[in-house]
Amino acid sequence: MAIARALAAEPALLLLDEPLSALDARVRTTMRGEIREMQQALGIPTIMVTHDQEEALTMADRVVCMNQGEIVQVDTPINLYQRPRTRFVADFVGVSNFLPPARVGEVMPDRLDELNGLAAEAHEFAFRPEQVLLHENPDGAGTVTKALFLGNLSRITVSIAGHEVVAEVAGAGTLPVGTRVKIGLDPGSGTWVET
Repeated sequence: MAIARALAAEPALLLLDEPLSALDARVRTTMRGEIREMQQALGIPTIMVTHDQEEALTMADRVVCMNQGEIVQVDTPINLYQRPRTRFVADFVGVSNFLPPARVGEVMPDRLDELNGLAAEAHEFAFRPEQVLLHENPDGAGTVTKALFLGNLSRITVSIAGHEVVAEVAGAGTLPVGTRVKIGLDPGSGTWVET
């Protein structure tokens, strides 16, 4: 109702401050689409404040990610998710795995070349759980420590050389706790981020 009143005045700019925060999850999902369609149909530039990453990714053309009042990255939703520049952005927008350069050198040495002169000690390799490929292998370097079935996906935590890596696989593709696995990544996935 408040949005309808604001639109009645035919504003040049629409400001929305957490407009969906008081709604339950199902209604919020529906309203995201409604607001996005309305905003695009009317062509009104809109600034929306939200702490809900899913809202930001689904409703925005550009996202401004802030940390303690400071802008840390301005980008499209896809770039913000796939190519975060800092550990904060990678961790704030979705779930990420992080490996230090030394560990990357052991398991994915070719990815070290991507540092291109950046200070290795100030960077980590970030990658998303859905980019992780798991292969059951008795000689694999990883061991499944947790396996959660979440309906449309399964979240599997693997311990590998003192680091935990979270993987997400479609459906009920859980591997039992204790299973030895080999870990890989989708080609081209992951990015170096500032720590």
